[in-house]
Order: sequence, then C-alpha cells, then structure tokens
Amino acid sequence: MLALAVLGLLNERPMHPYEMSTTMRERHKEDSIKLTYGSLYTVVDALAHNGYITARETVRDGRRPERTVYEITPAGRTELYDWMSELVSTPTKEYLRFEAALSMLAVLTPEDTIRLLTERRNRLLLQIEHSHAGEALAVRKGLPRLFTLETEYFSALAEAELRYVNELISEITNRTLDGIHIWDAIHTRGETDPDRIREAVIKALEGQRRRDRAPCAPGIPAGTGTSTETGAPAEAGAPAETRAPAGSRTHPVSGIPTEPVPLAESGIPLGSAEPVQELRQQAWEPVRKIWEIREPVRQDQRNSPDSGTTPCSDQTAGRKEE
Repeated sequence: MLALAVLGLLNERPMHPYEMSTTMRERHKEDSIKLTYGSLYTVVDALAHNGYITARETVRDGRRPERTVYEITPAGRTELYDWMSELVSTPTKEYLRFEAALSMLAVLTPEDTIRLLTERRNRLLLQIEHSHAGEALAVRKGLPRLFTLETEYFSALAEAELRYVNELISEITNRTLDGIHIWDAIHTRGETDPDRIREAVIKALEGQRRRDRAPCAPGIPAGTGTSTETGAPAEAGAPAETRAPAGSRTHPVSGIPTEPVPLAESGIPLGSAEPVQELRQQAWEPVRKIWEIREPVRQDQRNSPDSGTTPCSDQTAGRKEE
C-alpha cells in the first residue's frame, strides 16, 4: 500500500522521498497507510527498479544532503490505474486480528471474555468519537468530503464492530449464545488435564445433540415421538418441517399431512383467522401436490395383478410402501 501511495503522490507532481513523507503526514494518510521513513526509501528503489518511476533530477537545499526528485512513468500510471481499479472493485480476504481472536475465543472463560469485550467496546467508543471529531473539523475548514472518505469508512467499520461487540456481550451475559454450555465445559472447575477437558466437552456435545433431536413442533410433547393433534408418528430428531404440525389432518395409512384443520377446530383465535389460514394453505400446498402424485401410484400398485405381493390390508401395504 505504501507503493500505491508513492505512485499516487508522483501522479500529482514530481517529489523527493522526504517530501512524499511530509505530504502524507500533512494529509493524515499515515492513518490509512502504514508509513516508516526507512520502508519508504525501499519502496521508492523498488518502483524505480521496475520502471514505474524514474529519477528526474538531484537537488540540494542549503547545507542539507542532496535529494533525488522522482517522477512517475507511463508504465507507472498504467500500473496505478490498474491497481486502484482492482482495489476498488474486488473485495479480498483480509486476516484481521480481532477475527483471529474470535476464532480462538474458547481459550478464555466466558467471564474473562465479557470483561475484555467491555474494554474493547470502550476503546471503540473513543475511536469513533475521535473519528467524528476529525470529520467535523474537516467540515469547518471547508475540506471537501472527497478527501475524507477514508475517515468516514473507518467510522462506519468501527460502528459496525461496536454493534457486533455489544450483541456478543449481551448474548454471553444472558447465556443465550449457542454452545455456551460447551464453553463452560472447557473451563469446568478450572480443569487443566486435557483428557478430562475432552471428556467434559464430549459430554456437553452429546447433551446438545439430545436437545437438538428432541421434538419441538407444536403438539409434539418431548419424549413421546407422537403428535397429539394428528396421532402421526414423529421420529425424534426429524426436521420440524417433516412432522405434521398442530392443526393438520393426515392420511390414515401414510401419515402424510393432507388438509389443514378448520380454524374453528384449531383453537387459534378467530381474530387472526384469515392471515393464519392463508399461511397454512401456502405452507401445505407442496405437500398436497406430492400426495396427489403419489396416491394414484399406490392405487395402481395395490390393484395390479402382477405385483407379486400377497394380499394384505391397505394399512399394511401403505406401511410397506412408506
């Protein structure tokens, strides 16, 4: 990025490295692009070696050492335009320090995490206030917004991070963060033995799986595996959308939901009848279409003399087909 800044400055006018450095600091560009005087000379030499800039003249100011003034070449202008086009148009993966910390957050205890995130939140607030003060100062001085876009962008990122940190603190504090019981298990009773920690985590994961498999659809009491509304079997762990919800009718053989129960029979307040009924019709339309396709096939299989199956009741045949 420092090479990009050098090309951008020389695209304005010829400069020597010291002038490049002072110009960047006067414009506060070092807030966006890391600048050190030693690395600046290294970058200038590399750009000159690759033909993007060239030495124009050598000047001496009083007793100061001679300074080489550089200018951008046509190849440098092409490179600058291509580079800027890529940076503006194409998002790239940037390995942020905070992102790395979040990926390893379980190393800390939930309590320590809350404390440290609170410190980060306070520092973010200070950064945002400082950034807004800089923006206000630029407005008072009449500086066009075009030259403060990077400050505006920094403020937007900091405010977005602040919102995220506030939400994360709230979820950990209120213990609504998914997997927090596994996090607790990692730090159970200050355990340091790796095998015991692993056992605690495995136990917590198994508990999570059991909770995930527990029936949670309306009308299906936990542990029974049967819908109290429909009587249809609901296997533990099956996705909620595959079970018959409360207020639905099922086929007597297959248990596939067919038609919604009228609202008068469902126990739903009549004041909400129209929107609820419409939602039900939309939700079960695909299921009805599947049933319309499958039922004639079942009938053909049952009535076919060449099916090779022994006579059995409709209920038994339906179970075999299922």
